[in-house]
Amino acid sequence: MLLGKNPAAATPSNSQPTLLQLAERSKGLDINSSKAQAIHAKIGEMIAIDYQPFSIVEDQGFINLMSHLEPRFTMQIKLEH
Repeated sequence: MLLGKNPAAATPSNSQPTLLQLAERSKGLDINSSKAQAIHAKIGEMIAIDYQPFSIVEDQGFINLMSHLEPRFTMQIKLEH
């Protein structure tokens, strides 16, 4: 073993993210990205299959779930009541 060298520090899983990586994580998910489109499709599918009201996307529990699953995702619509 070499003195002064920490082999674990060189592995990607133990390295700190770069400033660029942190900036990318903090940006919202582009609504036109394939991931955002897939999420919207799955939300629509869930609403249809489970007969949920469209307003479910404004419920705090749903917002918390989506924030946990994909923090960069935000709903792009506001429902009129």
